[in-house]
Amino acid sequence: MYLFECEVTFAAEPATVWRIWTDVARWPEWDASKEIAQMEGGFQVGSSGWVKKHNALGGTFAITSVEPGRRWTSESPLPLGRVIFDHIIEPVPGGKVRVVKGVEVEGGSAGLFRVLAAARMRRDIEATLAALQRRVQAYEQARARAGQEAQAGQARTQAEPARARQAPARAQPAQAEPAQGQVRPPGRTPHVA
Repeated sequence: MYLFECEVTFAAEPATVWRIWTDVARWPEWDASKEIAQMEGGFQVGSSGWVKKHNALGGTFAITSVEPGRRWTSESPLPLGRVIFDHIIEPVPGGKVRVVKGVEVEGGSAGLFRVLAAARMRRDIEATLAALQRRVQAYEQARARAGQEAQAGQARTQAEPARARQAPARAQPAQAEPAQGQVRPPGRTPHVA
């Protein structure tokens, strides 16, 4: 058995990390190593998916455990073994989150994996976690801006009636009154609009 972990800690809401990290179909939007990612069924135990990296063959994976908002595990087959990926999201004091991706290789191919693929996989995972951090923080910043704009719009909307109440009443045009001693022609009364 061969195991390694990569991790990153950054300011974010754990729920946002979970939402983005488990949206398999959108992985290629933010993870430069992935060309295609798809999932059959919902994000739950027993669901399977397929991922193709740039300049590499595609491979299948299956979700083997899910602790919503906190942790999920997937497995991919290898000749004479399997690779187990553990994905962990932990809140950290100060509004931060610790994100960990662990890799465990089991079976007869563990030694060969260590020699041929481990270093590259570690680099890919480190780049993926950095990309996840950027995506999560960009999402949260956009959400905060949208919230601020919504509050500003609501404040403007609430201020409109107050401004209308404070606006001076428009003067109605005065009707010409006949001069003293003059008589208004019959049938012609002042018209008020």
